[in-house]
Amino acid sequence: MIWAALIGYAVGSVPSADAIARLRGIDLRHTGSGNPGTANALRIGGARTAAMVLLLDLAKGAAAGVAGRAIGGDAAGAAAAVAAIAGQVRNPWFGFRGGKGLGVTGGGALVLWPLGMAAALAPIALTAKLLGAARGP
Repeated sequence: MIWAALIGYAVGSVPSADAIARLRGIDLRHTGSGNPGTANALRIGGARTAAMVLLLDLAKGAAAGVAGRAIGGDAAGAAAAVAAIAGQVRNPWFGFRGGKGLGVTGGGALVLWPLGMAAALAPIALTAKLLGAARGP
């Protein structure tokens, strides 16, 4: 289980949002909220940048969960996914500061708890829509 957690942390710490943003000429850490996540990528880089960041974060969580499960079953999968979230939030490449870990959490949950995530998608989408409408155009 320790190997699963270490691998999960390493996967989660890959600075995917920074890489995507820099390819598009944006530095998320010094613009907007300074957070290297999907919401800041949306504000600064637009929907396409945000979608790429979200997809990579989901992939990091899912990859950690799959790797952990392959190493030691469901418990190791959960340990790896939680460690990936920690790697995203406490990123060693950026002074142990990082994103909020929501995309990585979603990716891990999709792999480890698919029925629960299927049930949660409608409320999540509705909340996102309502929050977006509250902020205005």
